[in-house]
Amino acid sequence: MNMEMKKILVIEDEESVRENLMELLEAEEFEVFGAADGIAGIDAAQQHQPDLILCDVMMPKADGFEVLNTLRQEPITAMIPFIFLTARADKADLRRGMEMGADDYITKPFTLTELLNAISVRLKKNASLEQFSQEKTAHLHTNIPLPMPEAIRSPLNGILNLSQLIIKQSDSLERNEIREMSECIYESAQSLSRLMGDF
Repeated sequence: MNMEMKKILVIEDEESVRENLMELLEAEEFEVFGAADGIAGIDAAQQHQPDLILCDVMMPKADGFEVLNTLRQEPITAMIPFIFLTARADKADLRRGMEMGADDYITKPFTLTELLNAISVRLKKNASLEQFSQEKTAHLHTNIPLPMPEAIRSPLNGILNLSQLIIKQSDSLERNEIREMSECIYESAQSLSRLMGDF
């Protein structure tokens, strides 16, 4: 199962389970990182920015829920697919995890096939979301009106030129002239405001 060397972080406090998982995933050609507790897992996620995280629920220092909550609040880790690994299949835990943004929940013991299927589904879904996001961004770049800088130049020049004239000739200008210029400045500012709103 070649996933183009996708990076997976395994956060698991039981050393034998963690090492076994890492060996299995490395054999499937994933680049794998491990963390022995929740705090180390958060650090590793921020440092390596993996493509997917497998995380135990019950751990010292910070449990899986705390790890998930922390990572979902950080922009660089917020969108990483997150799969809980747990011996507990309590419905309240399942619901809590999903409400916090977990992508899946695998109950121990599980088979390699179950694990790889869950990973494959999440990575494909994430790849689809990234592609959709890139297409939307490209669409926006294509459709944003490029003449915008040219369109704002005219009212902006009016504002700058008339205000400069008032400043330089304020002693010699008549009251009605200042009023007329001020009205023109105000109209140009309104036009500029409408353009920015449309943009």
